[in-house]
Amino acid sequence: MLTMNRFMRKLVLRVLQFNSNIRRRLSRPVSVVGTRELQAQFVTVTQLIESRFSAIGEESHPCRPSLELLLGKLETREVSRGLIIETGSFAWGVGSTLLFDKFALLQSQRENCRWDIATCDIRIEAVNGIEKTCSSRVTATCDDSVAFLQRVSDNSRDEYDLRFVYLDSFDVDFGNPEPAAVHCLRELIAIRPLLRRGDYMLIDDTPIAISNLWGESALAAKRYIDAHGLTPGKGMYANLVLECDPHARKIYHEYQVLWVID
Repeated sequence: MLTMNRFMRKLVLRVLQFNSNIRRRLSRPVSVVGTRELQAQFVTVTQLIESRFSAIGEESHPCRPSLELLLGKLETREVSRGLIIETGSFAWGVGSTLLFDKFALLQSQRENCRWDIATCDIRIEAVNGIEKTCSSRVTATCDDSVAFLQRVSDNSRDEYDLRFVYLDSFDVDFGNPEPAAVHCLRELIAIRPLLRRGDYMLIDDTPIAISNLWGESALAAKRYIDAHGLTPGKGMYANLVLECDPHARKIYHEYQVLWVID
């Protein structure tokens, strides 16, 4: 445990220096706002989730339980203005940005309740897709996600009474997870100062065990575990830091991992 604590301390210090360098050198990002008018189709989160995963033909998708749990929790909160912060825009997979936009539309039917979505992707084609697919509740930025999160953290501290962060910006190779895991840790360190009691963070591609993987990913993960003794995933380093955070509590972990700030 002492060795691991020393390792994490050195890693976090290196990441802090990297984040500082990113802040100084990156150019001005490109942002677009959604232009599509969405129509209200659902009255509950359960209906929304069912429709989304049916639309992509994956009713048993591994991300479904965690997203349904999280949005169900957000649905029960009394919120005047909420913010969803996403790294890795929806162009592939579940279509998370559109899912969050439809959740915000659902919540807007409540009196004095508004949710905004700030999403970031390094690929301009993903950002441009947001403009035509999502509503004006969504602002999409083409930029490095660490720099994006630092700006959000610096500029959004008092605007919102509830925040949810979704980290999914770096494709993970389960046989070589360190690049994605270090990037996710950089994201965590950039955004953590913004989070307050009751806020949530969901990290994608962070299986609790090999049983949450399949095919070549499962084989690659087994080789990595045998060599390093740590289950590979995008959030494997972020989890270690959050486990040492006295104000963070893990409330779900299967393929994705969900944390709440207490």
